[in-house]
Amino acid sequence: EKPRRVDLSQAEADALVERVKQRQLTASDHELLVGIVHFMFWLQHRVLESKISLRRLKAFFGFGPKSEKKRS
Repeated sequence: EKPRRVDLSQAEADALVERVKQRQLTASDHELLVGIVHFMFWLQHRVLESKISLRRLKAFFGFGPKSEKKRS
């Protein structure tokens, strides 16, 4: 089963890491961390099984094809 995509800004990730270090996690932090762990194992499994293409992996992370043309 494909996990839900987790979107975090760098600042949000840094704040989460700080709360982990201080052992001050909120209920939403627990949910987020569970999602991250599920995603990590899903991604590892998919990559190892070679069932996901680089294009699909890029699309999952939001790095799809660019619509802009290169300038000469």
